[in-house]
Amino acid sequence: MIYFIKQNKISPIRIGIASNVEERIQKLQSGTSNKLVCLKVIQTENDQEVRQAIFDFFSNSRLNKSSWFSSTRMLLNFLDFLKDTQYYSLKQVFYFLNVAEKSVNKFKIKINVDQIKNYMQSLNYNQSQLAEKLGLTRQAISFMFMREQTSLFTVEAIAHALKCEVNEVVFSG
Repeated sequence: MIYFIKQNKISPIRIGIASNVEERIQKLQSGTSNKLVCLKVIQTENDQEVRQAIFDFFSNSRLNKSSWFSSTRMLLNFLDFLKDTQYYSLKQVFYFLNVAEKSVNKFKIKINVDQIKNYMQSLNYNQSQLAEKLGLTRQAISFMFMREQTSLFTVEAIAHALKCEVNEVVFSG
């Protein structure tokens, strides 16, 4: 079976294989103080092949060649299409991956970086602390601030992490 788990609302999602998912989650739970939540468990004709297809599809959001992936809107959409504990063929999984990709807006978002920096300062956060809270690298945060562009997911995640509202979100071409 293929499982999808995460620790909290904005944490990365782990995609793994286990014959006994509950046992596997308990084993992974011993390595973290945050409660792991199982999002979905699916059955497939060939778990290794299907998991690899999912890994390949979401390779841009894969974290350090691990089994953890950023909680992108596309990955969350994909999970929304799956029914827990249902059996899926590779063809069905590819169909849902393609639908999830088409359901995500391809806009770049320009944010008011000064507003985010002000919230960070009021909470005594530096870029490293914000990066850790978001499950990103400090370099990713630094680059985002430098170019003033990010994804809508990151904007929402930053606002959630800083307990603030981002009032100026401008779609750019």
